[in-house]
Amino acid sequence: MEIALQPGPAVYVGNHLGSTGPLQIVRSIPVRFYPWVIGEMLDPHRAPDYLYADLIEKEWRLSEPAGRLASRLIAPLAVRALRSAGSIPVERSRGWTADAFQTSLELLAQAKSILIMPEDSGLPMDPTTHLHPFQCGFVALCGFYAERYDRPLPVRLLLVHPPTRRIVVQNAGEYPGSDRRRAVIEAYCHDLYNQIREMWTTAGLVDHDQRLSTVGFL
Repeated sequence: MEIALQPGPAVYVGNHLGSTGPLQIVRSIPVRFYPWVIGEMLDPHRAPDYLYADLIEKEWRLSEPAGRLASRLIAPLAVRALRSAGSIPVERSRGWTADAFQTSLELLAQAKSILIMPEDSGLPMDPTTHLHPFQCGFVALCGFYAERYDRPLPVRLLLVHPPTRRIVVQNAGEYPGSDRRRAVIEAYCHDLYNQIREMWTTAGLVDHDQRLSTVGFL
């Protein structure tokens, strides 16, 4: 827990596990997070369709017409809750999300914490860790931050691990300055992904690893 509660601005990168990851992180870790959220879920007009496809049909196994009805009932509540949590909309399907970066930089300047779960659910999932490959665009935030404030942005990794009912926290290595070349971004992104995969395989031994801290599920 000591790692998670270190003062100052930070980006937290975590695994998603469907709806489990975000809920457990927000419930269990006493940090005020400002999460990146897919733009559809913050738009009352687009949220029902996205909610049906991403949660109700996929996780709840509820098909039409009951699934569509459920999505229309739940969507307004979900949109309201996500907006009240200070969520930052990310329009991944609409290209470069400049507004998300600008909002994040302003919050980081106030020593706030950004939560990002960058998995691409459209790509195959690792059957052992349940991780999907990362979408790497978020890493550019580290370069923008270093360029604007002339210091590295702390990056912390969060692993929600249901088998041990723990969330494991680890400091990630620093991003290399303000370099925003694609190859550099992708290399750092893949390194974060591999670190979280390793955290999954060693989660049962975490009590003996001084690099890590943990918190139990609430």
